[in-house]
Amino acid sequence: MEKKCCICGKEFNEFPNNANPIKDGVCCDECNSRFIYHARLLASECREPLNFEVVKNGQNFLDLSKKLYERDFEFISKNQNGDIKFFRNAVTNEAVVVCIIK
Repeated sequence: MEKKCCICGKEFNEFPNNANPIKDGVCCDECNSRFIYHARLLASECREPLNFEVVKNGQNFLDLSKKLYERDFEFISKNQNGDIKFFRNAVTNEAVVVCIIK
């Protein structure tokens, strides 16, 4: 029985993974290893709630980054592969984690 990943949208046959905290639903093994593990680590280290955004390509990431910078967010860090980027607003302590699907 094929399932559809709620993060990347691809169909998969392997055992489904819980996609929380990024999205409600299930995800494929690739998204689980690329995003979920790191998102859970960030969530456990942050005191404030995290907002997760998933973007499908580089242009969408640039558009989202511009909107975050306009709202006084600063880039804080990224994971080793660069497909997860962490932004924070120092005034409001709001945090956004951006997951980039390549």
